[in-house]
Amino acid sequence: MNVLKPHVSLNVSNIDASVLFYEKVFGVAVTKRRPGYAKFDLKEPSLNLSMVEVAPTGLNARRYGTTGSDRKGRSHPKAARR
Repeated sequence: MNVLKPHVSLNVSNIDASVLFYEKVFGVAVTKRRPGYAKFDLKEPSLNLSMVEVAPTGLNARRYGTTGSDRKGRSHPKAARR
């Protein structure tokens, strides 16, 4: 059985400020963090939200789609790039 989860990746100009904002919004700590990148893998609401720090370009949505997993729990992204 495949389980689909919405996935959204955003371009942000300040990763630190964005992480603080979404930690307050969702009430949870960031799931994964490295320089210029952060990810929230939320159970409720079911959402995979990632952010990439880039210079402002006017394009905020980097990627969107669904992430699925198979019976063995392996992840299979099904995404559309904008």
